[in-house]
Amino acid sequence: IEDGTSSGSRVARAMGDTGGIAFGAEQLIQYDDQTDTGRNLYLMASKGWWLGNQGKDYPLLIANGGFGTGAFSYDSDLKFGCIDNIQNRTASFQRDNDLCWAPIGTLAIVFNEYFGIFTEYNGTNTTLSASLNLTGGIPLRLTWGVSYGDAKEFNEKVDKWRWTFGASIGF
Repeated sequence: IEDGTSSGSRVARAMGDTGGIAFGAEQLIQYDDQTDTGRNLYLMASKGWWLGNQGKDYPLLIANGGFGTGAFSYDSDLKFGCIDNIQNRTASFQRDNDLCWAPIGTLAIVFNEYFGIFTEYNGTNTTLSASLNLTGGIPLRLTWGVSYGDAKEFNEKVDKWRWTFGASIGF
């Protein structure tokens, strides 16, 4: 993975108490030629369902689905609406050359304010992950997971799986 300097933005709107929509972009403006994950535009809708105590308590089931470009559509057989040759980049940066859309989504279950699991299909990988909130105030979160499939098939060989770990803090 190369380093690069870029910026993006997101506009989101709540739809009722447990739903919403968002349109955003990651790496939309690239300030150098080192960003290698494409210009990732997305349009998403989300919906949550409280499954506990009369529909007002944990666990919380969340479905999130929509369409994305760039890294979200790069290897997908389901891509559509392509505009060819937006740029003429080479090597690993060629994701930016065409602008295509593909379906993406997640399904998550949040057991309490500290722990949840989710699976994600992002057009390039299929991932199973867990997330742990280490505090009750400012969210200090650890997330770990495994990408067990690419855009086209399940990887039966465990040595082909890609393990991930991340830490984040919210403000």
